[in-house]
Amino acid sequence: MIALQPIVDQLKPLRNLAKHVDGAIEFASLRTAPTVLPAWYVIPTRETASQNERTSTIHQRVDVRFQVVVVLSAQARNQDKVREDLKTHVDAITGALLGWKHPEANGECHYDGGALLVSDGQRIAWAVQFRTSRTERKI
Repeated sequence: MIALQPIVDQLKPLRNLAKHVDGAIEFASLRTAPTVLPAWYVIPTRETASQNERTSTIHQRVDVRFQVVVVLSAQARNQDKVREDLKTHVDAITGALLGWKHPEANGECHYDGGALLVSDGQRIAWAVQFRTSRTERKI
């Protein structure tokens, strides 16, 4: 698994948008919806390893997928036009991570889509998904 802190650190300069940027354990420890909004959480979602490429050592490519969960308040309503807060956050996250190289990765991060996680009338949570790869080696 790749470390989450470098991803969080890459997003922290965008604090003008997100009041809170954290990781998976912090997200999992929430007993209720976050109170400080907007909030972003970096969560690993999947790793898939290829077959070993060598006979005398271990050398495997590992495809890594992670997401940044954006949690926004859905309370305020503008009567004149549709709020574009979610697009603003997704664009900022994508701009910060698309093409960025995690220190443990083989190459840059690629956008991998998005998905609605929650919409409960109070908040909306959207996952911005990314993929990269790393190498697992053992001599």
